[in-house]
Amino acid sequence: MDCFSKLPPELRIQIFSQFSSTTTIFRLIQASPIMFSQYRASKTTIRRHYVVNLLNGDRYEQLLQDALGLLYLELAYNRPDNHVMRYIIRQWASKALPNPFEKKDQATIDNLYKLFSHMSMFVEDFISKATSSNPPQAYLCLPQIEIPSRGLYYNQHSFCPEHVTLDDLTSSECQLLAWAFIRYDMLCKIDGHKAALLLDDGEYSAITKKVLYELANYEQEAICCVFEYIKAVHGALYTVSTRCSTRHASSALRDNPANPVRLLYPDNLYFNPIAARKDMKLPQQCISALLRYVYDLSDLGFDLLRNLVLFANKTQPEDMRSWLYTILSDWTRSQHPSRRNHRFPLLSRLSIDLNSRLDGSLRSSLVQRLSLTHSLDTVPPFSILPSILQRSIFRQRAWVFLDDTRLCQKGLDHFPTIEELDKQQTTAYGVEYVPEVEEGQRLRLLQLCRYRREAGIKDTQK
Repeated sequence: MDCFSKLPPELRIQIFSQFSSTTTIFRLIQASPIMFSQYRASKTTIRRHYVVNLLNGDRYEQLLQDALGLLYLELAYNRPDNHVMRYIIRQWASKALPNPFEKKDQATIDNLYKLFSHMSMFVEDFISKATSSNPPQAYLCLPQIEIPSRGLYYNQHSFCPEHVTLDDLTSSECQLLAWAFIRYDMLCKIDGHKAALLLDDGEYSAITKKVLYELANYEQEAICCVFEYIKAVHGALYTVSTRCSTRHASSALRDNPANPVRLLYPDNLYFNPIAARKDMKLPQQCISALLRYVYDLSDLGFDLLRNLVLFANKTQPEDMRSWLYTILSDWTRSQHPSRRNHRFPLLSRLSIDLNSRLDGSLRSSLVQRLSLTHSLDTVPPFSILPSILQRSIFRQRAWVFLDDTRLCQKGLDHFPTIEELDKQQTTAYGVEYVPEVEEGQRLRLLQLCRYRREAGIKDTQK
């Protein structure tokens, strides 16, 4: 018997109104026919509650204005009258876009639901991988995002992280994540070629500086965490495109998922999209273009990322590789035209004040763990500075968003100290460096082969 059948409709709707995750809602309506019927009958009301849940909090106005900016810019992008886009940018910068809840604009509220339900899948993918017991392994997994009403899910195997939904987070964690992802996407839109050309340099500079200087240090760091996440997802797309054969690696692969491939430092701590790009081994003429493309893809925000993930999940690895090869070949022949204006100073000027927010919180404890400087004398050739690596590890592990370590199996040790990184680096590079690089790549490919075998992905064909 369906335990919800005895509840009145008002109470069923009240239950739905408590959720901030489309995944949670989908699980409920899948388990209960009564709740499924109630959802269909009251979809407009339930979706309105969903949007309100994500907006409510200290960032209500910020989050709403950024979300509305994304909606209106998307609608205006293909219009021939560019003054509409210019007007939207100015209204957004002034925080003057009209509130659809005050005007009872149901069409805009419906569009906000679509925006948040799409974006929340990436948010949940990030926090699931960030808090995984093995983040470098978890970042290999592409999120399954083709059905927004179903929410995020993973094809189950040993590489998959435990799914953390927005309903598993505190209200402050949830809203900071939603704000950072939406704000990052809005900044990508403002920095886009078409939008930037609508404003003269003086006005554009004034808008971007205003946006930058209004952000607190930890808010700037939150946006950089989103950037690190997007780079990692693109890195996973590069691994999808890497040629490897489970047949060739079968003798080295064990059938027991409890014995994962042991990667070398720093691959055992950090999923490096640059290393993933190198492992693709594209033709030499594509390399210089790909060096910049690793970052330019991330600069294009979530629209492109969503389409690439959907494409990669539906097709074979060689098709994804062919797409990348075609794009990079065209870019190489066109002498590397500038894809972006890069006038927005945010990502190149972010910094963290180590003396700020020392209030006993987890964020405060982790700030004290971070090291911003390190001696170049102790760094092997072509390796990553431990201080830079540490910041990247922290960002991939969502350090600035977490109120506590309840989601991290290792607690505070989920975030390595600079001393721990120094020790691992000394151990790893105490022998000749070049063989270590080659061995590191061999182990990454071995892990990729194991991942593909577990995920049921066919071998690539040369």
